[in-house]
Amino acid sequence: SPLRCARGLVVLAILGLALERPLSAQDQQGGAWFAFAGAGSFDYPRRASPWRWWLDAHARFFERSAFDTSIVRPGVGYHLGGGSTLWAGYAWIRSDPRDAAAFDEHRIWQQYTWGEKSDVGSLFARTRLEQRFDDRGGEVGWRLRQFLRWT
Repeated sequence: SPLRCARGLVVLAILGLALERPLSAQDQQGGAWFAFAGAGSFDYPRRASPWRWWLDAHARFFERSAFDTSIVRPGVGYHLGGGSTLWAGYAWIRSDPRDAAAFDEHRIWQQYTWGEKSDVGSLFARTRLEQRFDDRGGEVGWRLRQFLRWT
């Protein structure tokens, strides 16, 4: 039931906070992270087509008042019905670390998203698989990422 799921998410959140280092032990660094995220149907506003688009873009600036990282991540998806969609895309990440030369990273990604609404809120889950490589060379890195949101 949605209520049981919500209780489980609250318990997980409390456990996660309990396992974190105390705030006083963490590094303190100020900054700003700007983000744009959008997704929609290629057949807007009718949404008759199962084909979808995805775009998120980020810019991060830190305490040193300088650019740190940008991300541009477009993708296309196919709506399977219900709350399920399969996605694929590409991401370009530009990093300018404080103590190293700037570099570009490229990621090919595939993901599955699922969402459901109820009277007590909505649940959204995203599972993403990324293949990462950058212009410094080296092997392709694989990353599996999970995102879960209850609102």
